Amino acid sequence: MHFDLFSEIATYSILIAAIIALFKFKGSASSFLPFFVFIWVGAANEIVTYFTITYLRSNMVNNNIYVLTESLLLLWLFYCWQLFNRTKWLMWALGASFILFWLGEVFVFSQITRVAAYFRVFYSFPIVLLSISMINRLLTQERGNLLKNAAFIICVAFVIYFTFKILVEIFYIYGMMHSKAFRTSVFDIMRYINLLCNLIYAVAVLWIPRKKSSLMPS
Repeated sequence: MHFDLFSEIATYSILIAAIIALFKFKGSASSFLPFFVFIWVGAANEIVTYFTITYLRSNMVNNNIYVLTESLLLLWLFYCWQLFNRTKWLMWALGASFILFWLGEVFVFSQITRVAAYFRVFYSFPIVLLSISMINRLLTQERGNLLKNAAFIICVAFVIYFTFKILVEIFYIYGMMHSKAFRTSVFDIMRYINLLCNLIYAVAVLWIPRKKSSLMPS
């Protein structure tokens, strides 16, 4: 019973960041708009999942749509953070590849009612690399306390979450989760990771700068 309660808390912990974001959104720097949308879309998907699991016994359709939406929102976020200033073509190439890969997996090689595991691995790798690139840029240019820098905090959470996500999906693809005990252990860890990152997002929302504030103060 205690574990079921923790599982529910971990699942809906994104609502903490979503609620804080409602109060923080007005007057916040426009470069963080995609992050606000990312938080709200994530919260909405968890609510939709509750109903699809309850009434349809499956959340695969909305989750598969969500991961595509998430991948594009995060590209938009890094674009707003000027990470693609010299390589805008890369952003468009990644966005197009995400859409084409997703369409191929869910409609050609599989079905939208099945886990799009390959796509999850495919888009998670660039997100991790972009997050690391952003962290490196902040380390070299930021003169303030990075623990109070929203972009830095968010990128750290991205690296943690998407790295583990890659591992989980690879386990799934190669059939390493046939063992019930192993599968349970992996998903238990994922719940902890999910809770940790959602709490980090909530902290990051609190440190999002106001309008006209620079991402990296001069």
